[in-house]
This record gives sequence, C-alpha cells and structure tokens, in this order.
Amino acid sequence: MEQELIIIGAGKFARETVWMLERLVRQGDRTWKLLGYVDDTPEKQGTSVYGLPVLGTVDALLSWPRDVWAIMPMGTCGGRRALAQRLAQASHLHWATIQAASAVTGKNFEIGEGSLLCENTLCTVDVKLGRHTIVNVGSTISHDTVLGDFVTVSPGVTICGNCEIGDGVFLGAGATIIEQIRIAPGIVVGAGATVVRDLTVSGTYVGTPARRKE
Repeated sequence: MEQELIIIGAGKFARETVWMLERLVRQGDRTWKLLGYVDDTPEKQGTSVYGLPVLGTVDALLSWPRDVWAIMPMGTCGGRRALAQRLAQASHLHWATIQAASAVTGKNFEIGEGSLLCENTLCTVDVKLGRHTIVNVGSTISHDTVLGDFVTVSPGVTICGNCEIGDGVFLGAGATIIEQIRIAPGIVVGAGATVVRDLTVSGTYVGTPARRKE
C-alpha cells in the first residue's frame, strides 16, 4: 500500500529527491505516493516543481487532515533539527526513510527515521545512521561507523571504518575521514579536508590534515 509523502522544502535538493523517487517507482517500488511540497518561501506559494504543487507553508503539516509522511531534503543540519522540533506535536506526521535505487548497504545496516541515502552511496557492514541524516551522492561509509542524528554527508565524502560522527556534524564535499576517528557534535568539516585525528573542539576544520579555523 502506498503511503502519501510530502517533501519539506521545494529547492534544488528537493528536485533531486523527486528524481530518486521516480527511479524507485520505475524499478517497481510503490512505497510512496508523492503529493507535493511545503515551503515557507512566499514566492513559491501557488507554484509547482517538476509538475508537483507547493501545498502551502510548513505549518500546513500541523493541521493536515490525515496521516501523512514527510522527508526533509535540505543540507543544513540545524535547519532539519529546527523543523523536526517545530513539527514534533503533529502526531499524524510520520518521517519517511528513503534509500535511492543505486544506494548499496551491507549486513547489519541501521538507519533512523527521516534519513536519506542518495544515489550511488555505499554503506558497508555494521554501519548505523541516526535520525534525519543525509548521505549525499557518491559517498562511502565503511564498516562499524556510527553517524548521529541530523548529520549531513555532502557529495563524494569518504568515511573509513570504526568512526563516530556526532549529532549535527556537517561534512563538506569530498572530505575524507580516516579510520577510528571521533568527531564531536556540531563540528563542520570543510570541503576536501582530510581528518586524521579526533576533532573534539567545536568549530570549522579545513585543509589536509584538517585544522580548526581561528
């Protein structure tokens, strides 16, 4: 039975998510019936994206007349967290978990509600992803690695084995995290950075090896 799904946000990442869902349908996956989007941007009200309507602002989900599922394809960790808190009292709202057609996962893989595995991602064995975490296109996560809630893994990131990535961490495009690394919650790792030691002090880390920006 298809579940009705609404995408929160009608931006660029939302268009990629529609494409991913269309690919799943072509492969016979009928899990989701996509209704459209909600978005707080005034200029987007009454418009459509890829033939699907913007149904109102995010608050429309608070008074939705029946059970509905939602996903938040947006790159900002804090933005997803804030929206999840804003909608926490909507008991009829359920968080979808979506895995793209070309995403590959190994044995004992776990993924939390509201999370999204994009095209050409690979999570090998004993990998665990938290709630509302995004693994973007072409990223690889190796064995025994744990990602917390509201993590963003940008395109082309490599996370080696036995790593622990805290809640709300943002990993920029092409970043590499070597094996057995711990990254504390809320840290930002810049695009192309190479993390070779634990990151415990909050801030933004860039370069190879990654160092904290002052």
